[in-house]
Amino acid sequence: MQDPRAELPAIISILTSTTSPSLQRATLRRFYTADAAFAHPLCRVAPGPSSRERILGVYQWYRVLCPDVKAEVVEVSWDQHPGGHPKGDVHGAEIVGEGNGNGPTSAGGEGNTVYVQVVQWCKLRISPFAAAPARLTVRLTLREGGGLYYIAAQEDFYHPADLAALLIPPITPLITLALSAAGVVSNVGARVAALAGVWAVGTKGESGGEHMLDTL
Repeated sequence: MQDPRAELPAIISILTSTTSPSLQRATLRRFYTADAAFAHPLCRVAPGPSSRERILGVYQWYRVLCPDVKAEVVEVSWDQHPGGHPKGDVHGAEIVGEGNGNGPTSAGGEGNTVYVQVVQWCKLRISPFAAAPARLTVRLTLREGGGLYYIAAQEDFYHPADLAALLIPPITPLITLALSAAGVVSNVGARVAALAGVWAVGTKGESGGEHMLDTL
């Protein structure tokens, strides 16, 4: 990619929605590094030799399960960090380490991060339910090589209600209700704990370090 902001919407649309298996494969092979990593709430591909082909298998299986997919890119935010990000695990998808120095599979230029806000409609092949909109945030770690940017790691983040909307739309209200109930329980628990002296706000007139806010 020369301009990830401009090119990523089309790339994501092809990977998730194209009716051509050959175009999907060609797109992934062109824009992902050979040792790319992938993390999703339901599956994971660790970085390594030929891991890109395993990511391709995930996308192919996705289309097998969901023959009718629509993906809409809402926003693309490119966070360019000159110093790069630390090596290590990131939500199940490791930042790819030192490569073999062969073109875009080397680690040079890594550290650029793109966040993509996506809304997708996916109807499972065996599901009797209509597709419902499901939001997700995609974090892409880019690696530069030869003046172009390649995807070295992809991480997909879903809110629990959106993951439910993707898989079993009718249970989405139940998930939302459960999350709201958890919020109520959190507040009740905090008040009971405060009465017991655990994480209690100081008495009136007692300084709790609020002066630190003036230095922010």
